[in-house]
Amino acid sequence: MSVAIGVALNPQLKVLLIRNGNMLDKASLASVAEQAEAAGMQVWVEMVAEDKDGMTVMMVDGEVV
Repeated sequence: MSVAIGVALNPQLKVLLIRNGNMLDKASLASVAEQAEAAGMQVWVEMVAEDKDGMTVMMVDGEVV
């Protein structure tokens, strides 16, 4: 639902930011990915983790590691 709202509010902007991504379970993240792909959008998900497992980009102290 929130992805649809983001798409509707910013149809020209093709990037959505989700803060507190740790609150989403795997099914919810998959749903967000499917909706974003259908809308042709990127989704940036802010998550806190101790290691790189499952991460595409990891930042530590403002640096990409």
